[in-house]
Amino acid sequence: MKQLLFLPFLIPCYLMAQPVLNNDILTQIGDIIQLQPVQPGNVTEGAVGADKIWDYTNLSPIPSSSFQLKYMDAATTPYVDSFAFSNLATEYVDDDGVVSYAYFNQTGNQLWFLGAAFSEAIQVLENPDLVAQTPLHFNEGHSHSYSGYFNYSGYTGSIYGTKTSKYDAYGTLKMPGATYPNAARTHTHEVRTDSVGFEAGAYSIDVTEEDYYAWFVPGIHSAVMEIRYSTLTTQTIIPGFPTQVTSLPTEKSVTYQLNPTSAVNEQPQPTPRFEMQLVSANPVTDQPINLTFTAQERTPLTISVLTAEGQLLQQTETVLSAGTQTQHLDMAGFPAGQYFIHAAGMNGQTTRKIVKI
Repeated sequence: MKQLLFLPFLIPCYLMAQPVLNNDILTQIGDIIQLQPVQPGNVTEGAVGADKIWDYTNLSPIPSSSFQLKYMDAATTPYVDSFAFSNLATEYVDDDGVVSYAYFNQTGNQLWFLGAAFSEAIQVLENPDLVAQTPLHFNEGHSHSYSGYFNYSGYTGSIYGTKTSKYDAYGTLKMPGATYPNAARTHTHEVRTDSVGFEAGAYSIDVTEEDYYAWFVPGIHSAVMEIRYSTLTTQTIIPGFPTQVTSLPTEKSVTYQLNPTSAVNEQPQPTPRFEMQLVSANPVTDQPINLTFTAQERTPLTISVLTAEGQLLQQTETVLSAGTQTQHLDMAGFPAGQYFIHAAGMNGQTTRKIVKI
C-alpha cells in the first residue's frame, strides 16, 4: 500500500485509489482488439510509483498500419491439434494475407501462452509462458521461465525464455479521445533464446531482450497502451571458423488500442458441457474402474483422484472429443476407504464419490 495512506483524513483529495487488476482485463472469446502503431519519437514510459500522469494525447499514428487480433474458441482453428489444452486463440492476418494463430489456456485467473502457428511454421511451448495472473496489486509481480521448440522451413530449434513482470505504477492515462483516471502500468523484462542447428555442426543462437510497458484499465480487455524496446543479438557458430556475433540496434515500438473493449460489451461464447458417469459397481475393488464422459464439443479435461480429506493421489489429463467415450482408472494401489473422482475442464467441473473395499 502507498505510504501516505495512514493519513486519509488529512489529505484525502490528493490520494488516488490504487487500481487492482482483476479478470475483467483479460480478453474473451468474441473480442476483436484493434491496435494502432504510432511513431515512437519521444514517447516515454515515465517513472515508477503512485499518482502518475501519462499524457499521450498527441500520439502520431503511422498511416495504414492498424491491425486487429480476433479472439476465438481454439477448437475452431486449424492448428488446435498441436495445442491440446488451448481454449482461446487469436487470429492475425498480415499485409500479405498470411493468417497466423496464437494459442492460450485461460483458466480461472491465469492466462498461459502455449504457442503459435501458420502455414510455414509452428512454435510449441511445452513449458508454457504465463502471460497474466490476477488479481494484481500495486508493487506485485511474478517471475517464471518457459521453454519449447519451433519448426520453420524444415529446421527445428529450441526455445528458452525468462520473464519478470511487475505492476510498478498507477495514475491517470490520457489517450487520444479518452482519459482514464484509474490506469495501472506493468513493466516486463524478458530474455528469450532461440537456437537452431544446421548441417556440418553449424548452428545459430538468437537472443532477444525486451522491456515492455503496458497500461491497463479495470473493465477494459487487453492493454490500452504499450511501449516496447527490443534488442536482438545473433551468434553464428561454424566449426573451424571464428564465432560471428551480430547485434542490431534497439528497436522501439508504440501501440495503443482503438475503441477499447469493455468487459460488459463482449461476453464469452457458451462453453460446451460434459457429463461424467461411473459405470463400474460402487463400492469398487482393485479392478480398474470405468468412467464414461459425454461432451458436446472437444474438451480438455483433468481427472483427479482425491482422499476424503482432499489429498490429491492421482491426476491425469486428457482431451474429450464430441460424443461419448470411456476412461479407465486404476485403483489397485489405494487402500480401502472413501475417495472422490474429480473432473475439471474449462467448461466446469463434476465430482463422484466412490468407496473401495
